[in-house]
Amino acid sequence: MKNLISNITADKLAFRGFVISLFLALLTVFYIIFYYKSLPPLLPIFNQLPWGNDRLVATLGILFLLPSLP
Repeated sequence: MKNLISNITADKLAFRGFVISLFLALLTVFYIIFYYKSLPPLLPIFNQLPWGNDRLVATLGILFLLPSLP
């Protein structure tokens, strides 16, 4: 882990990409938290599934999808 951090900080382009990615992830989390009350109770998240209730997720489920982002 220490070697990974030193490699990221050694390369300026990788470090900038890491900082921008971290900033966008935090911005997304704050946006979801800020607008959480105005979201509908069910959200269509799984668009690759057939039409119907299988595509829907409760609003709280959107917070659990964030760690899976690249």
